Amino acid sequence: MRISIFRRFLSILLLLLILPSAAAAGQENNDLFNQANKAYSEGDFSTAVKLYEEITAVSGYGAGVLFNLGNSYARSRQPGKAILNYERALRISPADSDIRGNLQLIRKETGLFPREYSWSERFFQLLDLNQWTMSAFSFLLLLTAFQLISLKVPFPRLTLRLISATCLLLLLLSATAAFFRHQQWQPSVVIEQDSRLLLSPFSSAAPTSSIKQGRLVYPQKRHGSFSYITDETGNRGWIASSKIEPVIKKRAESEAYSHTR
Repeated sequence: MRISIFRRFLSILLLLLILPSAAAAGQENNDLFNQANKAYSEGDFSTAVKLYEEITAVSGYGAGVLFNLGNSYARSRQPGKAILNYERALRISPADSDIRGNLQLIRKETGLFPREYSWSERFFQLLDLNQWTMSAFSFLLLLTAFQLISLKVPFPRLTLRLISATCLLLLLLSATAAFFRHQQWQPSVVIEQDSRLLLSPFSSAAPTSSIKQGRLVYPQKRHGSFSYITDETGNRGWIASSKIEPVIKKRAESEAYSHTR
């Protein structure tokens, strides 16, 4: 009984120690956010960027902070990092029309037009990653359930084959689309000007083409300090890894996304 009372006392004491520090941290973030907003409204975009970056470093990602950070980078003429933060904000709040509108505007202003997609790619884009994944899972369950039912209910052989083939086809189609959307879900963004795609992963390698700041790219492999990428227009080559930054960082590299705005 005494041990139980002592443990409760320690728990309450620990809670009393944590709550003030958490409240102080929250107040500090609010102060930083207000300071960043003030700097932005006064046209001091470099200070706004610094303060918004500090908030994300301390508290993780939130759609509102990322949106404001993207605006600050856009106004300071850094379209690569502006697009990077708009893309991150969309991962948290995909239905936000303000974020999507600003992203489309800066891509249009900087001439970052994607290539024309094939009919199959346009079909895969009808649904997002989660929807295609759920579709594939549903067809798998349906196929399994039908096979189990057919063990007890004598379906005609032709009907059995037709239904099984249809479910299997839709399952494969959904899985393929989910894989395609998964690749599109994890791009990186070129964040530096005058970036070039190289023929091989060496600084002395011949350039094959230039690539605009803000362009979405899809890294496929790494070699030393270089990454082999395909960009959204279909160009391929090696680029210095320091010139690109992933939209979704690995858990080891950053805090998990915050779902608050």
